[in-house]
Amino acid sequence: METDENLSRAWQIIDRLRPGDIYDLAKISEERRDLFIRCIKQRIDTLNDCEFNNDYTKIRKLSNNCIFEKFTQIYNAGES
Repeated sequence: METDENLSRAWQIIDRLRPGDIYDLAKISEERRDLFIRCIKQRIDTLNDCEFNNDYTKIRKLSNNCIFEKFTQIYNAGES
């Protein structure tokens, strides 16, 4: 599992995208790109709101699934 800070930074990049937007991973430095990809894979496993292209050079936002809303729902469901 990645650190909270790395996950937060990577997820915020995706949160800022609108559905259909594509983020080019060339914007991420090569030394941080593998870490970024691992963080986004965790997001996909959790929210399934984005996808990589075949060679992991771009990410496409599928839906506007705000992570904070999702986690609030999960948290509140546990309180019932």
